[in-house]
Amino acid sequence: MKKFYLTIFAIAVLVGLTGCFGGNSGGSSKNDPKFNLPNDPGAAGKATLEGIDSNGNGVRDDIEIKIHEYAPKPDQEELRSALMQYAKGLQGVLAAGASENQEKAMQAYLESSRAIACQMMKSDSETEASDLLRWTANTKERSDAYQKYSKMLNGKLLSGDKSKIPCDYDQDREAKMQAEYAKSIKKMNVNLPPDPGEEGKQTLAGIDSNNNGVRDDVEIAIYNYAPRDDQERYRAALTQQAKAWEARMLEGKTDDLEKIKSLEYEVERSIKCLKISSPNEIVVEEIRFIGNNVVNTRKRDRNALDFEDSASKAEIYSATLDKKDRLNPCDYDRENRQCEGFFCFWSH
Repeated sequence: MKKFYLTIFAIAVLVGLTGCFGGNSGGSSKNDPKFNLPNDPGAAGKATLEGIDSNGNGVRDDIEIKIHEYAPKPDQEELRSALMQYAKGLQGVLAAGASENQEKAMQAYLESSRAIACQMMKSDSETEASDLLRWTANTKERSDAYQKYSKMLNGKLLSGDKSKIPCDYDQDREAKMQAEYAKSIKKMNVNLPPDPGEEGKQTLAGIDSNNNGVRDDVEIAIYNYAPRDDQERYRAALTQQAKAWEARMLEGKTDDLEKIKSLEYEVERSIKCLKISSPNEIVVEEIRFIGNNVVNTRKRDRNALDFEDSASKAEIYSATLDKKDRLNPCDYDRENRQCEGFFCFWSH
């Protein structure tokens, strides 16, 4: 099972910065009125590390123009937002590098890595992140600042902040989902446990007040993620996935090969269940969502990494489901569910 932990890739693209201080290869950008873009600052935009941000949105004017030139279509709004978020993150990276302050560098890393995660969720391109870095570090002063930032992080084992939603614009969407969730819960009269808050983060196991095998905070998050009354099986599959991830995280470091195999088997079974229960063709985002909610403290992160290391040393990276579980991987309705080939139905 591949790790869902976010690691830093951006340092490698420094190689692409050599000789890239020449400026805009596409000529002057047009100010498209429908986007209300700022004017191209030209040479004045390269006079300082910060550049010119005339509309005060946290992104340099020249970068904002390039992003809209790169993704100009109406249906590319989410990609533009993701690239704007990464551009803001890179501005913070340059500022941190210039300051040579370790704490600022770590904070800049957390924000930029979250932005990279957002960009990866919204695009399959392998060049966008490096292009944006090249556009951002487009003077010697800016490139030097980036190299200082990279040097401060060199050799450190880093992971992103999984407690936050990767995309800034999704946070507004999350607030709307919260409101929809509250209405839906009222309608369905679902008996959810109370939110344990910070108390639920004090131990590895957390709080499972209704003893259903899933921490209360994770159970609430799952209902928040899939609150509709027609999503019962989807929630059940997400819950099965959460139980599997929690069991791995709680196990931590172990030499028990049979235990490792058993836990990896349950993860594979839960993923298979999620694939047939999810309304989405690809379930990477759901797996990331469950992982981020289950592993939401430093101690849990460390324990999860310890299990990953144990599985890696034992050379156990995944599990092969037997025929019964390939056809019927879900905990819900196992007795009533019947499958033939790729087709499944429920008998009542």
